[in-house]
Amino acid sequence: MDKTLFNPSGYMDKTSHDAINNVEKEAKRKIDKGNREDAAEVLIKTLKEVIWLSGFKLADRIKLEDPKTGKKYL
Repeated sequence: MDKTLFNPSGYMDKTSHDAINNVEKEAKRKIDKGNREDAAEVLIKTLKEVIWLSGFKLADRIKLEDPKTGKKYL
């Protein structure tokens, strides 16, 4: 069973599951088009949404690095 169907308390949460899947599809589409900057932006937004849906608050910036190019995204 897909682990994104359940919230941190173990209860089924279809809303967050659907949101996560939609963002993942959008990120994959952008990555497939070769636009890594857009993909990084979508990923950061997804992480922020997952943090919020989990009942947490982001305490610091999210920093990503593309392992292929070494480019950093904030």
